[in-house]
Amino acid sequence: MKRSHLLLSIVGVALLLLFPVGITNAYYIHLLETIMIYAIVLFGLDIVVGYTGQVSLGHAGLFGVGAYTSACW
Repeated sequence: MKRSHLLLSIVGVALLLLFPVGITNAYYIHLLETIMIYAIVLFGLDIVVGYTGQVSLGHAGLFGVGAYTSACW
């Protein structure tokens, strides 16, 4: 990994961690949380479908169970 990529990664993670401190609007914090949740699902699905070529319905099922649980909470 190049030094510049490592530095950009560290800066990006630091900005994500400091985002809730600098932004006090609850809508923007919720929006960032939703984007990060979708990113986690996307990366997991990309690994299974993209690299191995397998079709996985488990990701959609677990994502749906998590959405249902959080909505009922």
